[in-house]
Amino acid sequence: MMGAMMSGRLAVAATLGLSCALAVVLAVTGWRISRQQLRVPVAGSEGWWEEEFGRGARQVARLEALWEEALDARAQAFLAGEDPRDGSVAGVRSVYRLDSSKKEPQWLAGETLTSPPLLGKYAETEDAWVFPDQALVGSGWMDEGDGRRAYVRGNGAAAVVMVLDPERTAKVVRREARLGRGESELGGSWQWLAPQESATPRGDADESIRQLSSFGAWTLRIWNPVERQIRYQLPLLIGGFVAAGVVMLAGGWLAWAQAGAWKRAAEQVSFANQVSHELRTPLTNLMLNADLAIDDAARGGRSVSPRLGVMREEMERLSRIVENVLIFSRGRHRTRQLREVDLVAPLGEVVEGFRFPLARKDMSLSWERPDTCHVATDPEAVGRIVVNLLSNAEKYAGAGSAVRVRLAQVQGRLRLEVADDGPGIPAGQERRVFRPFVRGGSSTREGVSGTGLGLAISRSLAGELGGRLMMVSAARGACFRLEIPLAERRAG
Repeated sequence: MMGAMMSGRLAVAATLGLSCALAVVLAVTGWRISRQQLRVPVAGSEGWWEEEFGRGARQVARLEALWEEALDARAQAFLAGEDPRDGSVAGVRSVYRLDSSKKEPQWLAGETLTSPPLLGKYAETEDAWVFPDQALVGSGWMDEGDGRRAYVRGNGAAAVVMVLDPERTAKVVRREARLGRGESELGGSWQWLAPQESATPRGDADESIRQLSSFGAWTLRIWNPVERQIRYQLPLLIGGFVAAGVVMLAGGWLAWAQAGAWKRAAEQVSFANQVSHELRTPLTNLMLNADLAIDDAARGGRSVSPRLGVMREEMERLSRIVENVLIFSRGRHRTRQLREVDLVAPLGEVVEGFRFPLARKDMSLSWERPDTCHVATDPEAVGRIVVNLLSNAEKYAGAGSAVRVRLAQVQGRLRLEVADDGPGIPAGQERRVFRPFVRGGSSTREGVSGTGLGLAISRSLAGELGGRLMMVSAARGACFRLEIPLAERRAG
């Protein structure tokens, strides 16, 4: 029995724990799904990068003019036959001289190229620098699609070709113009990319602006200043918490149903045990007194009659137990056929039937009633209520107690009271004793047998009769009151 109750408690706790865990998961999931982290532009930050772009563009233009001036001066020196080794220009990889009268280019300085520059009329390979004949006149920049770049200066008969290194040039320009990366006071950031330089893994910029120059296209990448704001999608957030609430309610209902099922199972087991005990006691007494009566009759004794009286009492007790069990098993709510009847005589028989059993326990019984008491009711149901109330008084009032049964008509209602001056019902259990399988506990009731169905059945029968059974306060002991509406007296 205890093991089953413990298993029931564990099952209920597991159901509650599982439903709570699932509800928490749903609530957290809804919160996380609904949560959005937004990047909102800072108010008043429009065009914050213009100052940096203007500064970089001016620096690039200044360096472009100085660089072209330096390249042109060195090229003129080579054309004049000078050797300006002490006047090297940053970013120059190799220097060649092209002559209209010579097929092969003349190396002058820097690296020796595997594909040296050639005039158009001498071009033999697609990999080489190929310059048109007009390159021998004037000066300017020459580009090829694969990133090669050169500065050419010609005097009509010959030209100096200065092959440039874009990467070296970019380093010089970046250093001199301070084209790197930085942040603004508003929180935005920027980064300059050199020609042919790939973007960093930082991610896509909000804006990209290009500055064209002789060095190539420099790009300013811009990340606007933003504020990070947390917003929630209310439908998802509310949906998550509603789902969690539904799961909690469902889990609570399921746990309540489980607890009720385990409680009913425990009550049924307890009921079976109590009924078995209740039936065993009168049966044992019947068998014992029957054996004693047989022995006494064989000896010609005179104690046979008292033995038979005890046997009758036990049979009546057994009948009451069986009747209560049958009433409870059939259900406690039925529609009864009421008929007008005078209850004085049938209730008197019931009360007198308890006089001798109470006297054997040194308990007195008084019966107060009017001459007649007409009421539309079921006399068998009222009798069953009185039997249960007197049976409780017999069990729990104790030896030497006085039991009083009073029948009266009060304000158009029948009032029946069964009272005793025993120990009474313990405080706080006045309503609980009307529940099935419940017996009020006190030290005087230890060892007293019973199914715990008498008061529950009696209250149910009172409701079926249109009345009510209640416990009323008493100076001493217990007092139960049954009230039923009286029948109207028929004319004639």
